[in-house]
Amino acid sequence: MNTDLSAVAPETRNPKPAPTPPLRFSLAPGSPAAQTRRVMDAMRFGRSQCAKPGWQFTVLAWLCLCVPSIASGNEDAQSKTTPWRWGLYAGRYTDTRFVEIVRGQTDFKKSTVGAVMVSRKVAATTPYAEWDVELGLARHWGLQHHYEVNAALMLRVVPWPHAENWRLSAGLGIGPSLATATPRIERARGGRTSRRLLFMPFEVTLGPSSGRSAIFARVHHRSGGFDVASRGRGSNFVAVGGRLTW
Repeated sequence: MNTDLSAVAPETRNPKPAPTPPLRFSLAPGSPAAQTRRVMDAMRFGRSQCAKPGWQFTVLAWLCLCVPSIASGNEDAQSKTTPWRWGLYAGRYTDTRFVEIVRGQTDFKKSTVGAVMVSRKVAATTPYAEWDVELGLARHWGLQHHYEVNAALMLRVVPWPHAENWRLSAGLGIGPSLATATPRIERARGGRTSRRLLFMPFEVTLGPSSGRSAIFARVHHRSGGFDVASRGRGSNFVAVGGRLTW
């Protein structure tokens, strides 16, 4: 019997094989692979949440306000009379990274920052270390013109706490930084930035051990925190100032 193939549909003459469904593996709930997947999912969720400025500032505000209160809860009654420290400082912008400044490398530009701040010791874990909280207001001139509000939880290290005549300390802090306008310097460096970044000051303070005054050198550092707070670039100002204790 002769069959007219022209009358048969092309897909009938040469049928295509059905696609093979993708392989799907089900992981046992307690297996190492399932645990690894849960950890990776948690890390991806945490990174997505950290990219939200509102979430960042909520966490940083909690760190700067609640953690010192918890730490100071173990202090004796004398800690309630801890004096406040008031300070002023001014500095110049340097187009170098934080690590390069610590190494002594600077490239100063014509932009200035001036700031007033208030701080207080909230806990002393050992004679060699103490915790401070700080709140500051900064003003920028030169290449940019805006205000900046900063808060930080500072860890201050005192290498020689029993020195009789002088007191030397080094402090490093972290907290939120809010600018009233997008900083032009940061936008020029990275193409994009944010009004909300991390404030990470580093300072070295020297003063008489029994006095109420001290001088300090500080790096006023706004940072994206390795893309946690922002994918844009931050800025650095090298400053000097003075502090009084009341």
